[in-house]
Amino acid sequence: MDGFQIDENYMWPKGCLCHACCERFRRETGWEIPLNECSAHWGDIYTPFYRLFRDWRNVVCVDFLIGLRRQVKDLNDHLVLSAYPTWGGFISESCNVLGQDMGELMRVVNFFGLEMMSRSFLRNVRCELPALHAMKTHGELCGAPVWNWYYNFDWQNDYAAWSVSMLAGCVPMLSRVAHPAGTPDYVSETGKYVARLGESVPLAEIGVYFSTRTRDAKDGVENWKERVFPAMEMMDELNIPYAVVPDFNVSDERIKDYKVVCFPVY
Repeated sequence: MDGFQIDENYMWPKGCLCHACCERFRRETGWEIPLNECSAHWGDIYTPFYRLFRDWRNVVCVDFLIGLRRQVKDLNDHLVLSAYPTWGGFISESCNVLGQDMGELMRVVNFFGLEMMSRSFLRNVRCELPALHAMKTHGELCGAPVWNWYYNFDWQNDYAAWSVSMLAGCVPMLSRVAHPAGTPDYVSETGKYVARLGESVPLAEIGVYFSTRTRDAKDGVENWKERVFPAMEMMDELNIPYAVVPDFNVSDERIKDYKVVCFPVY
């Protein structure tokens, strides 16, 4: 076995309430996990308890995957783990409720996967590019290639999804749509283009700061998704190259090549 695909790694919002998990949470945080699932502590993801529980759970879940590596080390010292968190790491609800924190997953994952779910990709191509850029940046930081899976059932939609994947530097997961005569045969060219992804030279002069604090700020608005993504969509529309700068990788060396760095306000 070469590895595992961790498909849509969602965690139960209220965690495991078994004795072992409750005891570990108490031991490591000094807090108690409410056993009553109707407790007010579970009703608001911005309470001090839930913030603490979320951060603890994200660490513990990734520690489980690290433990898996250790358990199979004697069988396969190069076990590959591919995680499919879709856009979870950039959306507050997914990260807080479902446990899809990109910063934690980067500790153990070899490949990141995401998807373009729309059956009519041409209708929402603009909102896909910012998420592809964000995922690709996080993948690069931990040396994890990003693959992109899309659901499309006609050649033109498939071609658009393939093109956008390649534009963002992500490896497209090809579908099996029949190739109509007289249209570009992009499928046969995929290997050639994918092999050259590592040769691409970044041209971005604008950096867009990604902060988990901004993502999770409480004001009734998904800050990153509803405020930052539209600005990134606008830059894509105007053909302005930009790059995502995660908060855990900010340094003079990292941002020196940007003429502008955008900081979201929360």
